[in-house]
Amino acid sequence: MFLLVSRSLSQHNRLLLLLQYGALGDDTGIARKEWLHFVALNAKLVFLEKAHIAKDLHKIRERYTSLEQMAEALRSHPGFEAINRATLSRWLVNPAGRAALAARILLSKQHPAKIRVAEPELLWVLPSMVLRWPAQRGTPCGSLERNFGVEVVVQPVIAGVNAVELLTQGRVEVALAAREVIERAGPDCSRICRLSEAPITGIALNPVASIYDLEGLVLTYPQGSAVYDRIMEIRRSGIIKLPEPIPFQDESHCIELLRLGTATGALGWEPIISHVKRSIEDSLSLHSIAQNLFPPLKIDVAINMKIANASSVRAYLWGLLEAARFVEKQKAVDDFHIEIANKFRMSKSDVRDVMRSTRFVVDEVDPLTVLTLWGREAGELRLG
Repeated sequence: MFLLVSRSLSQHNRLLLLLQYGALGDDTGIARKEWLHFVALNAKLVFLEKAHIAKDLHKIRERYTSLEQMAEALRSHPGFEAINRATLSRWLVNPAGRAALAARILLSKQHPAKIRVAEPELLWVLPSMVLRWPAQRGTPCGSLERNFGVEVVVQPVIAGVNAVELLTQGRVEVALAAREVIERAGPDCSRICRLSEAPITGIALNPVASIYDLEGLVLTYPQGSAVYDRIMEIRRSGIIKLPEPIPFQDESHCIELLRLGTATGALGWEPIISHVKRSIEDSLSLHSIAQNLFPPLKIDVAINMKIANASSVRAYLWGLLEAARFVEKQKAVDDFHIEIANKFRMSKSDVRDVMRSTRFVVDEVDPLTVLTLWGREAGELRLG
């Protein structure tokens, strides 16, 4: 029994046990009882120590893309030159030997995990933006780095199509875009959930209150966006005659098309439409296009399955969930409208209209994407 117990103890504790055992050679009942108490106490301490090391290692694991990356970070330290993924995988379940030292080394590096996000500059992705705002108690602002040690590195883009291009190229792990655009992404890219649902906004040289008022308008739209799909749905329906729409590349291009008369209406999202309207309303009489003429767009979160880290994605999704709830509660608050208006250079009334018509919610989770990503992580932990 002594040998079995002593094998589970550190060298220091085994020495103490031997001394104690030697002192108890009288084999009295009291001595045996004290010895058993000592053994139980030491075994408990060893168990707690292992649990603490395992907890540290799992926390560290979330900061690295893979177990191989963890192993590589250790190999530059004496005694860990031959460390591999299999050993780290075992330590995550049952820390032994040098696991405590490895945990101390990796913790000392303190490299926060990063998740790269391609984010279009539009109000529909406001929850993702909120995660990077200065930390504020009681809000999700700055919550990812504060709660999970995950830094969000954003690659700003004009439209969802640009975000998906970066995702397909493997330059980001996450992209935010309309569902139709994500469906055209590369084979390594998959949608994981919905982030918001919002109507298409627009302006025209003539009042547009019904679908029949669109008759004959030459519409311009953000190049490669799902707005084109909505325009083509009306064209194919045959209800009215719409000329072939013209894509614009950015705000200045849209302004140029309207000023020259090449286009007589523009569709898109905020803040682009507000910026265009404000830039040319002194020279042209512009009218808002009714928002109920086109089906709303669903803005989704997509990930590159080949490079995404499961733990970082989980942290990001958790942050989005909290941020979406926060924005949904704040969207009727006047001070929040003022804050958004200042950030996006919009009028307070335009912000209020967008907030009223946009639904921010993280739902419609794709189970296959989630199970595949989580399952891959579990397999890596098992196999090392």
